[in-house]
Amino acid sequence: VVDLLVISSTTRRRNCPNFVLTMKFAVILKAILPLSLMVAVLTIAWSVLQSTNGCETSPSTFGGDSLWYPSVLSAENNTTKKRSHQQPELNKEAHSVEEADEEEEFEIYEMPLLYEQEQYRIDQEDIAEKCNRYGLNGTMYPLKRRLFFGSMIADEEWELLEIHAVETYNVYHVAAFVEANTTHDGSPRTVRFVGEGGKAKKVQKSQMFGNETSVIFDDVWYTNDPDLLFMDRESEQRNAIIGVWKRAGMRPNDIGVMGDVDEVFARDLLRALQYCDFPMLRPGQTCQTPKLIPSTIQYETSPYCVKKNRWFHPDVIKGECIDGIGDPTERMVPPRSYKRRYGERSHDWGFADHQRYPDYVKNSSRFPLFNGADIRTTAGAMGATEIIHRKRRPKKYSDTVSGTAYHFHNWFANFSTVRNKYTTYAHGDPLSLKRTLGNVADDIDVFVRCVHGLNNSYPVITAAREYYAKKDKLWFPQKPIYFTDETYCRQRHELMKKLVILDEAKYGKTYFENGTWIKPPEELL
Repeated sequence: VVDLLVISSTTRRRNCPNFVLTMKFAVILKAILPLSLMVAVLTIAWSVLQSTNGCETSPSTFGGDSLWYPSVLSAENNTTKKRSHQQPELNKEAHSVEEADEEEEFEIYEMPLLYEQEQYRIDQEDIAEKCNRYGLNGTMYPLKRRLFFGSMIADEEWELLEIHAVETYNVYHVAAFVEANTTHDGSPRTVRFVGEGGKAKKVQKSQMFGNETSVIFDDVWYTNDPDLLFMDRESEQRNAIIGVWKRAGMRPNDIGVMGDVDEVFARDLLRALQYCDFPMLRPGQTCQTPKLIPSTIQYETSPYCVKKNRWFHPDVIKGECIDGIGDPTERMVPPRSYKRRYGERSHDWGFADHQRYPDYVKNSSRFPLFNGADIRTTAGAMGATEIIHRKRRPKKYSDTVSGTAYHFHNWFANFSTVRNKYTTYAHGDPLSLKRTLGNVADDIDVFVRCVHGLNNSYPVITAAREYYAKKDKLWFPQKPIYFTDETYCRQRHELMKKLVILDEAKYGKTYFENGTWIKPPEELL
């Protein structure tokens, strides 16, 4: 037994020289003392040595590398163990949240079997058939492309991160998140992810995006230009995302996916982007129309409330046409909305119309590279792409909803956060803190009417407020992987319905019981 302990001390306890010394002492004692006396002497010796020069006794180590895993990594959970590897090594210059506490433990995210089966079904489909679905006649790109995702992050719930991560598990090469210390109107905010003790480390260590995806967080600190506000401020945050991509080793042949946390391409399309020969992703782009945009299904607050109008984000672009990644030779730098350097492009430089450029730019076919703001807001896509699934569409449904991406809008855990969003971000309105919930914004009104079972026939309803009611008998050719869990969908809807009732008790109702709109006071219109 003593010999085995000595062997163990030389392998598992190299960080504890006192233990090694005690075991060597035991080798001498065992030859001359009875077993009981030897145990007593060893116990005393170990206690004395530990008190004088203690050493770490919790995680076992080998060569300085921790072999201590969270409790979730049980012997029975072989699937999770396979995912517990370190994330891929990136360029050493890539910024990441520092790990101040090396001993802090995080459970590795364990993918539910229901989601894992759906991921497997999508991933195992024949690539040629997948390419055919997008009108590419089965043509494939010779190499697997690397996808770099980028998003701003602020008050998003963990639930929303999980929805996004399940859809994209082990698909992204890099997932970059940028957090600012102010809102869009310049109001200061406390960072929730990148600060000390923030949630960034939990996202990274849990490997919720997969062990083949490197998750990087960066911060943006606004101190020098208080007049850089609203969408111009957002534009600079998106430019910071490209900086993360560049430091993470992005190359011209890689693919950038610019979006928000609540926007995600369907896994089917993401796999197609890696393998299929999309024209806008081929080498030698002029960068006049380099973007691919989706036809996005919009879920408003609940899996059961789907808006009729479509969204058109996130956006895909080849690295060759990204500012800082592609070749800038003979490409002009377009003037912008704020101090000619920041914000959105001038309208004469392709902002809303990809044909509207100076003649000398069009004649040269060397159009400007796209920065983070351009990827999000500038025209540059020939049209939306949509999954049709004609072969699997039941004939009894003539009105169908399908798409290539999902928007989980206002996916918060309470309506206080929603009101704060509409007060301080993007197109902020301070009256959002006083209005009834349905009058805060068109999007929120969709959910209010959805949970109360009100249809689209009321006089105040505009196209932006229309949604698909259950009686429309819509058939969805595909839905987010997370929504294959019907229990989650039902519980989310019921919870948010209860929160609407609580909000109405405080701020008042938007509609009478018969569905008639309650006109608010003039000062709140």
